[in-house]
Amino acid sequence: MHQVIEGHEAIGLSGFDNGVKYGTGMYSIVETAKANGLTPYDYITHLLEQFSQPGRDIEQLLPWNVNLDGL
Repeated sequence: MHQVIEGHEAIGLSGFDNGVKYGTGMYSIVETAKANGLTPYDYITHLLEQFSQPGRDIEQLLPWNVNLDGL
């Protein structure tokens, strides 16, 4: 976590605020997936596939509601 904070500060001071937001968002998704027993790559792939479907219920895409065993 210390490395992420150092990188966050370096990027933030350089004026790349969008990169910081993206990086911390991805870090949050990866860590939340891992905390829920999911492989981050598989979970993110699943999210991207599901986002392309119209009318998708966001609540069903939260990591604690996703089962990737059959994929």
